[in-house]
Amino acid sequence: MSPLAAVAVSTRCQGCGACLLTCPTHAIRPIPHEVGGVPLLVLDAACTGCLECVDVCPVDAIDIITRLSDSDDMNDSNDTSGFDPATEERS
Repeated sequence: MSPLAAVAVSTRCQGCGACLLTCPTHAIRPIPHEVGGVPLLVLDAACTGCLECVDVCPVDAIDIITRLSDSDDMNDSNDTSGFDPATEERS
């Protein structure tokens, strides 16, 4: 995990999946059956801040967030409570 930067997917996201394919740590996951919101979730613990996703996003929907510490809450949309990465579903 990078102490300097992480990413968050904004509402500009069109769900093309370019970032999913590019992320070397698979930190970006689809949110199944998301309606009217951001269709992707960034798992903070897996994001290294490499910013490869930023480079490939065709609509500039990936926002860079500066981390102050590993324990900081960066963005409410990054809340992974109830999210099971194994099944990619929220409980």
